[in-house]
Amino acid sequence: MATEHSYDIIIMDILMPYINGLDLCKQIREKGVTTPILMLSALGTTDDKVIGLDAGADDYLVKPFEFKELLARIRALCKRSPTKEPDMLILSIADLAMDLDKKVVTRNGKNINLTAKEFLLLEYFLKNKMLDRLERAFEVEKDFVSNASHEFRTPLTSMKGQIQVALLKERSTQEYQKILQSLNDDINNNIGLLNALQDLAKANADFPMRAFYPLPILDILIDAQTELTKGKPNFTIDIRVHEAIELQESIYCYGDVSLLKSAFINLMDNGCKFSPNNKVTINVTTEQNTICLSFIDEGVGITEVDLPHIFEPFYRGNDTRNITGHGIGLSLVKRITEWHKGKLTISSEVENGTTLKFCLPSIKTS
Repeated sequence: MATEHSYDIIIMDILMPYINGLDLCKQIREKGVTTPILMLSALGTTDDKVIGLDAGADDYLVKPFEFKELLARIRALCKRSPTKEPDMLILSIADLAMDLDKKVVTRNGKNINLTAKEFLLLEYFLKNKMLDRLERAFEVEKDFVSNASHEFRTPLTSMKGQIQVALLKERSTQEYQKILQSLNDDINNNIGLLNALQDLAKANADFPMRAFYPLPILDILIDAQTELTKGKPNFTIDIRVHEAIELQESIYCYGDVSLLKSAFINLMDNGCKFSPNNKVTINVTTEQNTICLSFIDEGVGITEVDLPHIFEPFYRGNDTRNITGHGIGLSLVKRITEWHKGKLTISSEVENGTTLKFCLPSIKTS
């Protein structure tokens, strides 16, 4: 904490749990921290004091001591501490400014009256850049809502147009059936979007409360394969397990079953969807306490322009406009990977397909 935050003074004991005060003092000084350090200890010989001061302490107070002496030493050390630079006394974000010296907060040049507790809370937020993160989060949410609205508006506009055209005049039974089939496709498309958004929202909401358990990763992969091909029998999913893994009874990782299954289904669905033959190959390998699943399709590949944006919510490349989807799946997979302390990488070449590599830390089970 001493290296991440600014303090007026550091007070520490020598005999502490987990780390010795002398060693901690040396570490702080090695990091370049110049904050005054007052060392407290029941070790009161001259040698003890010398060792403490040589370790980097600015003052050494022997226990037991009078409280007023402690306060006097703190005041003396604070007077000797380096004066803060002027720019360190002003904290700001956008049109909000905080003067730490004058204890004044302004927005657009107008004073904001805060209680002492509110002032300290705002100071903490600004020093830890929490408001910056909140501002970015609001921007992301704003973009997300805007994109989601657009995704819903487009098929709804199409449905409305079809209905209006159908009502212009009497039509044959065959024509009505064709219109109804088109409307049914648009409704299914909207249901798919709603389900994807629900998965994303549910994963975000439930994640802090989810408990991770040792899971057999291959069993979850096969379950995902079975569920996807049941609904889409035209998809071919070829799972190839490295022979070194086949010799083991099973391979485990810590995780959440529903999240991992959702990630695998999305990766399989994407691979099949973008392959002309609706086929994806999954190579399962291990690499230094890591299990990796490579999802390889035989599609048109992804351009260098689209590749950096592929994990952004609602992003879809120009070559995928004629393929059903909403651009949510990979962003969800990316988040699931991060929550499981894994790694998701992508490599692609135009006209030569795409490979998504999903890696998780593996664990040994007795």
